[in-house]
Amino acid sequence: MAQDITIQVTSDGKTTVAFPGGGQQTVGGTPDEAIKALKQAYGDRIAGVVQTDKTLAEITGEQQAERQTYRDKAVEFVESGTGYYGAAAGYRLL
Repeated sequence: MAQDITIQVTSDGKTTVAFPGGGQQTVGGTPDEAIKALKQAYGDRIAGVVQTDKTLAEITGEQQAERQTYRDKAVEFVESGTGYYGAAAGYRLL
């Protein structure tokens, strides 16, 4: 199997497993316990373990802000009437 799962340990001691496609799950217990359990569960799919000096709350906030920028761009795209579904393609908003 491909190595497509990353384990991340934050500065506040939270252990999160990151799945391909952007999914993630925070795992309980100490980082050592969580890493051991995840390695047992996912085996060869684990690409590695990374540590960060950020807290889980900081990372979550950054991810939410990033997702919001994409939502904002999508709304702007639709409201401006440009692109694939806009005036250039022969469509107009009703």
